[in-house]
Amino acid sequence: MKANSSSIYMQDWLALHPYNRVSETDQYYLDLANSILKIWNKSELSFQVTAEIKSSAACHLTAYFEDVISQLGLWKAFISKHKELYGKYLPFYSLPNNYFEDEVNYEDIAFLLWLNMQLYIGNDKEEFIDPEESSIMALAKEIYDFLDAEYEVAPENNFMNGFFDFKNKEYDKFPAFANDAEWLFFQSYLLAPCNEEPINEIISQVHKYYPKATDKEKNAIIHDAVNRLMFSDPCGPLALSMNEWFSAIAGSQQPFKDSFDKFEFIDRQEFYVIEKSNSHIKIRSAENGREIDVTKESIKNISGLHPWKTVIRVCCAFYNDSWWFFGEYSTRELNDEEDIHPAVPYIKGEKADDPVYNTFMKVSNGESLMFISSYDALKEFFIKGLKWEDNEDNMMPDLKEFHNFVLYANPKGMLIAPGIATYVKDERNSMYDAEDASENALDLFTVQGSCPIDLLRYLVESNRLPDARITTSAKEKEHGQRLLRDNWDFIARLFLESYYRGE
Repeated sequence: MKANSSSIYMQDWLALHPYNRVSETDQYYLDLANSILKIWNKSELSFQVTAEIKSSAACHLTAYFEDVISQLGLWKAFISKHKELYGKYLPFYSLPNNYFEDEVNYEDIAFLLWLNMQLYIGNDKEEFIDPEESSIMALAKEIYDFLDAEYEVAPENNFMNGFFDFKNKEYDKFPAFANDAEWLFFQSYLLAPCNEEPINEIISQVHKYYPKATDKEKNAIIHDAVNRLMFSDPCGPLALSMNEWFSAIAGSQQPFKDSFDKFEFIDRQEFYVIEKSNSHIKIRSAENGREIDVTKESIKNISGLHPWKTVIRVCCAFYNDSWWFFGEYSTRELNDEEDIHPAVPYIKGEKADDPVYNTFMKVSNGESLMFISSYDALKEFFIKGLKWEDNEDNMMPDLKEFHNFVLYANPKGMLIAPGIATYVKDERNSMYDAEDASENALDLFTVQGSCPIDLLRYLVESNRLPDARITTSAKEKEHGQRLLRDNWDFIARLFLESYYRGE
């Protein structure tokens, strides 16, 4: 988007849409976006905001308005899912009785304005922006008053109105779903801003690890990686998988909701080609022995796939009772000496309790938590408590530089979080520091990798993080604590992303 504080251009507006030719309503909404930008430029927001961020946010707010007017269904899916999860339409704000899910609301504008400020400014500065910050709320009110006055005259964008009309598309096949998922992930006003950071991280990693590759080669690697990310990782402000977003948009009455709910994605791995028929190719995972039948429709050239002679490295997607290949793939000849192993029976189901969990619970006298101040003491626990063999790999050498450990055990196994014991209030924890917790425990909810989600959930639900708060809140300390306590799970979803949904 052009860094121009006075104008947003048509190509900027079209970048949020699943088409590139100007429709009859686009000029109206472009004018609206420019009007919002003018309102913003006259406001006194308490943040230094670049022209590019202002323009992007103005377009996102306008796209939200277009969504509500045209009944696209993305915003309604978000607030409906949020209510399903938390019993309320939006995080942070107390909603009035006249909040209407099918209309424009002041609180919607406030949330979207905060979300854009957080994603584009707060995340860059590694700080949490107060969602109730007075200048954000004031600007949201001005923008709301402007859009509310336009509500009765705003035209529907008929293309967007019918975009998620699943009855009129070939949604019985995976490519139609994947095509629309691509727009939702990369361009939509609600999900795309949340996805920019992980995409930028992929780009950075490709340039770091492929320094000698040509630009064309790097672009191909990036394109492949971000397309896999679309289905492999949760995304958007609720950290939902792509099929969960589509399921929320579809609602209970839409066709293909069952296909969305049962969708499965296997990220790239190697498969043995074991059978070919007129309609399908049977492949077996080299990793776990799982066998799946992939429709021939999903691959243009099957001539090079020979049963028990070819190994294919590919992603697979299960949609509407069929498996499809997805994205780039590569093949190699099967090596009898190296590749052929007895097929491991694939069993999908609940796992038995991890043996470390059982040992941990005996040593801790039935307590799920343990607190250990130093690495030397942690090492001693591994050897004497868990009875691990004293060797470098078992002793987790990566933790040598840390202290103040919290250990948590559940049937999945044992989790270790270094450096957070001072935040956890427990009568057995001598390292607890209320002041440190008050100032820094918010990091557990916003910094990826700082605390495993199972442990974080246990600490919150057992009230062991009473001092954690939104430190930027201008109101009293207790209000910051309540604001975090009432919205912690949403905050964790937004900031932790794949760490929130990780096993």
